[in-house]
Order: sequence, then C-alpha cells, then structure tokens
Amino acid sequence: MWCVAVLACAASAIWGAGACRTTTPVSSRPAPVRLAIGYAGPGRISGVGARALGYLITAERLVQFRRDGRIEPSLAERWEQSADGLTWRFLLRPNLTFHDGKPIDAEVSARHVRACRVAGCRDIASVETDGPRTVVIRMRRPSALLLDSLNDVAIYSDEAREVSAGPFRSVLNAPGAEAGPDQRDTYSFEAFPQFHRGYPTVDRVDLKLFPNARNAWAAMMRGEIDMLYEVAPDALDFIEQSSNTQVRSFLRPYVFTMALNIKHPVLADRDVRRALNMAVNRTEIIKRVFRDHAYPATDHIWPRHWA
Repeated sequence: MWCVAVLACAASAIWGAGACRTTTPVSSRPAPVRLAIGYAGPGRISGVGARALGYLITAERLVQFRRDGRIEPSLAERWEQSADGLTWRFLLRPNLTFHDGKPIDAEVSARHVRACRVAGCRDIASVETDGPRTVVIRMRRPSALLLDSLNDVAIYSDEAREVSAGPFRSVLNAPGAEAGPDQRDTYSFEAFPQFHRGYPTVDRVDLKLFPNARNAWAAMMRGEIDMLYEVAPDALDFIEQSSNTQVRSFLRPYVFTMALNIKHPVLADRDVRRALNMAVNRTEIIKRVFRDHAYPATDHIWPRHWA
C-alpha cells in the first residue's frame, strides 16, 4: 500500500487555502478573489468528484484532524474528559451559524453525534445537552477512538445534509439563491462571511468538471481555469515545461491496496499471504508508476502522524 502525493498545478498566482483567514478587510480589497479549479475524472457525470471536493470546503464538525494526526477544536471551542473516561463535555463556540443563517446549538450537534455509526462511536451510551452550548457524551467504556470518530461527524442544518458551516457555502444554498439543479459541469461556492475562523482568503470557488485530463489541461491553457486538481504523474514532465504554470505537491492518505481471495486453497495460507506482501517492491512501484510522487506505507498509520 502507498500514500500518494497528489499533484496540483496553478496557472496564476491565486493560491490560498479556503480555511485560512484573511488579514485584509473585505471592504478594502481591490476586487473579489475568484478561483476556478478544474477536476477531471469519472465522477464528472454523476457529480461524485465535485461533491467530495465540495464537502472538504463546506462541511464542518465539532473537532478535526491536523496534518500531524492530532485532533484540534473546530465548532467545539474545547472539551473535557472525566477522570474515569466515561463522560465527555464539548463546549461550542459562541454565536455559531449555519450557511442558511440558522444557529448552531448543542441540540443540533447532539443529534448528529447520536447518528454516528463509525467504530469509535459504538461505545457511546448516550448523548445529552447541558444548556445551549454544551454537548455531553457518556460512554459505556473508555474509548481512545471517540475524538477520531467525531472528525467524521459533520454538523448540518437540514435533513438533506447540504447546509453546514464550513468556510464556503454552495451558491445554491446561499441566502436569496434560487433553488434548482447545479449546472451540469460547474459547482460554485462562495465564502461564508460568518465562518468562525474568519473570512476566507478566496471569495468564490468555481469547480469545473471535465471528462478527461486532456480537456482540463486545454481549458487551463486557454485561461478558463486557474488550477488543476490531481494532475497525473505521467503528465508532470509536460506541465513543468510550461513557463506559466506552478506545480505543487502535497501528501494525502490515499492508500492503494491489493486484496487476496482467502478462499483460494493457496491464498488461505497466512504464510503465503505474508510472503506475497514481503515480495512487493514498493520502492520500484513508486518509482515507475507514481514517478516518485508517493510514499511507501509500512503499516496502517499515517506516515506523518505525530506518534
């Protein structure tokens, strides 16, 4: 298995993380900052890829992972754990709001935690509220996985799970926007002014979908998009030859696995499976297939995890 370094290239100097906060007041900006991102892949027709990327910049949760694998507060300002590990108290930040203007309180947060079905939530005995800002989680037994699992619990305003509280909101979900289907090839998001970490550095993100990487690259050369997301390693040499592009790589925990049929009489032998695993030349695969833009995973732990 391998963790892959995802490549992205930008044709202009527009570069900023949506969750970062700006130091320049919005009213003093010379012009709105817009970022058009090209995405090419099989999810174009169904919008699966767009929804996945949209989730990253629109959804918000009580806590979240840092890049080093540690948990930090998000909608929750802080949390406390009892000495016996059976009671957790999460205090929400004050004056939180969803993209649709509805307040985020303890009750709506508790409702989503109760619906959690990931492994670390199995030991939850009850989820209660103690006032408008405090969520109380009581455990059947102490669990070291609770905080990690809450990172997977996005908090939404609506039953359809489309309105959250992240740094960007869907244009269709913005106040005053007309309801209707998304454009077939474009999903648009605007900065959320009430985002609890401050106004994002980018005012609007347009995610444009393409049937293949060739079409996306052509659109970038025509100036229709500012950035390509997930550039294939075999296209890197061609892209780097262009004088008006910048290539950035970042490590994401995409793990490629090889599954074996353990019902096969040979593969049912654990020693055989171990031998096959040891025989895989991960370094050579990374060199030839991923063009050295990947990292060998020796176990199930994120290679840059603090532990």
